Amino acid sequence: EVWIVMGLSHSPSIVMDGLILNIDAGNIRSYSGSGITANGLVGGIGGTLVNGVGFTSSNNGSFVFDGTNDYISAPNDSSLDLTGDMTAMTWFKIITLPGNDWVRVIGKGDSANRTFGFWYYSGSPNYFLYQRYGASNVGVIISTTLLLNVWYHAAVTSNGSFHRMYINGIEVGNHSANPPFLLSSSLLKIGYGEIHSYHNGHISQAMIYNRALSAQEIKQNYNATKKRYGL
Repeated sequence: EVWIVMGLSHSPSIVMDGLILNIDAGNIRSYSGSGITANGLVGGIGGTLVNGVGFTSSNNGSFVFDGTNDYISAPNDSSLDLTGDMTAMTWFKIITLPGNDWVRVIGKGDSANRTFGFWYYSGSPNYFLYQRYGASNVGVIISTTLLLNVWYHAAVTSNGSFHRMYINGIEVGNHSANPPFLLSSSLLKIGYGEIHSYHNGHISQAMIYNRALSAQEIKQNYNATKKRYGL
């Protein structure tokens, strides 16, 4: 099988084992370039573009979020109620930072029951955060400098009580906390976290696994897609 990515073909070297959600603006089977429906490339779980999420063909295709009210919502599917091992992964680019506030790029949960989420914080300093609420809370947080108009590959994993964050294929932080983590009736969202600010920028791919990918597998996914972003 060869995946067609807005006219660009590449070998399907993305890790498939455990993949339960895969939305890709650059794959015509996932998104045609117009409309409000993003089809899932595995398992039938896709997403709905809410409040005017845009599209650009740059980098072979990405969704554009205006930072005001845009997000993508996945359906209510029990397979996304991940209270144990999991991986969330995304490619994103920030155009404008909010003032001293958090943005959740991908995750599930509300202000009380945060099942999982990858966030960034605009302030002094800036942060990346992997957060889960439950029997004990996860806070894999690193201070960083958030660069505008630069593509980031982010991946977060939970494997038992060990939780890790990877940026551009490299582990940058970890934390130990015991599951299980909280269920939430909120839908999985891309570009918004139920509270705080909306993402102003691009998100091209969003992937969820029902297991923790290894460091080698994270690197494999990064290497399989990085050329699309000029890396």
